[in-house]
Amino acid sequence: MASSACSNWPVLTSTDGSDSMSTRRIRSAVCDLLIKNQQMNTVEIFDEINMRFRWGATMSQIGNVLAKDKRFRKVGHVRGTFRVGRYQVCLWEMNPDALTITA
Repeated sequence: MASSACSNWPVLTSTDGSDSMSTRRIRSAVCDLLIKNQQMNTVEIFDEINMRFRWGATMSQIGNVLAKDKRFRKVGHVRGTFRVGRYQVCLWEMNPDALTITA
């Protein structure tokens, strides 16, 4: 089994110091996607996660992971037609300030 490119990065922990097991799989997959694709919008990330995993994730989970994990940085917005309407979504990339690898 190949090691994830994100496995050496610091893991986001909650305020009490425990890491969030419920979203670890999603956070790791988002990290891998953003390393591979440089920048992606929220809808693209949501679609990729739900194609990759049997149980997938909700848009709320994806949004919370992206907003709360310091490894990801919002770089702007893109307006386009996604699914049933035309609306604005956030554009994300890896945060270069959080690229410190722990040994």
